[in-house]
Parts: sequence; structure tokens; C-alpha cells
Amino acid sequence: MPGAGERSLAGLRIDRADERAHLGEVELKLTRRAFEVLAHLHARPNRLVTKDELFATVWQGSAVSESALTTVIREIRR
Repeated sequence: MPGAGERSLAGLRIDRADERAHLGEVELKLTRRAFEVLAHLHARPNRLVTKDELFATVWQGSAVSESALTTVIREIRR
């Protein structure tokens, strides 16, 4: 059962307070950006999230290339 600040969906547990993600009992080792992207997607199940939305929320106005997002998505998939 998720604790305060946690949200669980399909076996993936996101703890925003501690910036930790678990898949079942396994803690996922993610960079901060990868965690932020995963948490953003996890909080919006069954909804299309655009690249522009991710850039605006996760990178908050920083100038980054699309390859930054590609790299983070690759990390999450691993």
C-alpha cells in the first residue's frame, strides 16, 4: 500500500517525497530527469503526454535538444 507522497499503478510505485521509484520490490536506479519524466507520465495514466509538455514541466524552460528526452526515455525503458 502506498504511503504518503506515493502513488502506485500497475506495480510501479512512485515516491515523489524521496524521489524513488519501485517496480514491485525492485528500486529503479534513475537519474533525476528520468525520475521526473517517469513521475510525470505515471501521474497521467491513459493520457497522451506530448514532448512539449515534458519539456515545459521537466526541463522548465531550459534549452535542451530532443535527444535529451530520447536519452531519458531510453533510461526509463531499461
